[in-house]
Amino acid sequence: MLLLPVPLPGSTRFPSFQLASPILIRHHQHHMFHLWSLSATTAAAVTNSSQAHLPPIPSSTSTSNSRRRSFDDHQAAVSRYDFGPLLTFLAAKSMSMSSSASSPTSLDPAEFQLAESYRAVPAPLWHSLLKSLCSSSSSDIQLAYAVVSWLQKHNLCFSYELLYSILIHALGRSEKLYEAFLLSQRQSLTPLTYNALIGACARNGDLEKALHLMSRMRQDGYRSDFVNYSLIIQSLSRSNKIDSPIMIKLYREIESESIEIDGQLYNDIIAGFAKAGEPTQAMHLLAMVQATGLSPKTATLVALISALGNCGRVVEAEAIFEEMKEGGLQPRTRAYNALLKGYVKAAQLKDAESIVSQMERSGISPDEHTYSLLIDAYANAGRWESARIVLKEMEASNVQPNSYVFSRILASYRDRGEWQKSFQVLREMKSSGVRPDRHFTMS
Repeated sequence: MLLLPVPLPGSTRFPSFQLASPILIRHHQHHMFHLWSLSATTAAAVTNSSQAHLPPIPSSTSTSNSRRRSFDDHQAAVSRYDFGPLLTFLAAKSMSMSSSASSPTSLDPAEFQLAESYRAVPAPLWHSLLKSLCSSSSSDIQLAYAVVSWLQKHNLCFSYELLYSILIHALGRSEKLYEAFLLSQRQSLTPLTYNALIGACARNGDLEKALHLMSRMRQDGYRSDFVNYSLIIQSLSRSNKIDSPIMIKLYREIESESIEIDGQLYNDIIAGFAKAGEPTQAMHLLAMVQATGLSPKTATLVALISALGNCGRVVEAEAIFEEMKEGGLQPRTRAYNALLKGYVKAAQLKDAESIVSQMERSGISPDEHTYSLLIDAYANAGRWESARIVLKEMEASNVQPNSYVFSRILASYRDRGEWQKSFQVLREMKSSGVRPDRHFTMS
């Protein structure tokens, strides 16, 4: 069960803050504040569609012209407003409040005049200002709190749920998940704040809270943002907590709620199923994506090649590898290693040697993992001297052998009673600065 932090007293709108120094604000005061675009999570939440389909891909020319006009319009609007005086005022006010425990009994005329000067500022510019503040230092995040509180005090912006979601999103990126939960309790959770909070949990690896919030969101009659599904699947992959049941559950939710799937989410789902040991489902989704005319990312195809190789489906792994090259994607070290691992697992030594040769002809340098897999292939075939030669090539290429490589070669000499060669390997291991690990002790 998700346990939210204890709510703050009702009179307190935001956590207390103390700005470091007026020097912090000088760069805002002397030039026009640079405004950033809204985050992907925020933008996606605003544009959620009720139909499950891939979004149409506009022509590059019309998109470019539209973006240029939008940028020009935005720059023209920005040029009319200077937020420096406001930021300087809020910094000075926070310092005066910290030095005096008493609260003002009436509105400062200067503050009223300042508020009136900003009354015509469009809401999107306030959103961009907050995004800019939240993307920098933690002190500027505290200043962003002050801006939102000041806007509410003077009724200058009415899209407060978006203001809250921007702050929650920023706190999540700053690894301040507890503060994000505290802030979320300042008002009832809406789709925007739900999505921002789920994204913050996913980014910080708290998948239990993220999944619980998604469940609560559905109970409240809201749909989750497709960006959050991407973040959750990516987080599951990074933490090695991904498995078949949870991927099936997430995909069924996406289907049942008719959530619009973009190219990134499709890539994440395919890679997620591959890493969960479900290459058949991943292949099915890959065919769906390709049927729409979209091209999968290299990392997605590498995950699929690896999954197919692990299941002994080397022919299909080869087909994906060749398809990658035919599609104009240049396989890098990870792609070659994924296919090599499949050959080693299937005991296809000649194919393993061939793919390493092809890799080198393509100008791709083998890494530690490549050499380790090739040594493994020779060791499995009983060709210990060949494995020893690969070790020498590895050292000549300035690639540091790991404990696993030494342990495989050492085990071969030990099993054949060649103690002199065993001691030589141990000396080489010591001179290379490699320490034994569990692979070494288990060999």
